[in-house]
Amino acid sequence: MANFKAPPLWPDILSFESWKQEVDIWLTVTDLKKPQQAGALVLSLNGEKREVAKEIGLAELNSNDGPTILLDKLKESYSKNSKDEAY
Repeated sequence: MANFKAPPLWPDILSFESWKQEVDIWLTVTDLKKPQQAGALVLSLNGEKREVAKEIGLAELNSNDGPTILLDKLKESYSKNSKDEAY
């Protein structure tokens, strides 16, 4: 049986949108409680992605809205980086 507690990894070759699709699936199948889901996602990240995620306060991450807050923050950063690379 698969371990649905471990969130999907986000390798550098995978776009934010593709990773988010995997996360959305994971959020529907994981048995982790809502307040633990964002923390698990943060710990699955590495490098700059983890640093961006760590800018969010622990209270926000540990809330029921933690995954949404985290994904919005990463999307914001990803969009900014994508625009910078376009120039």
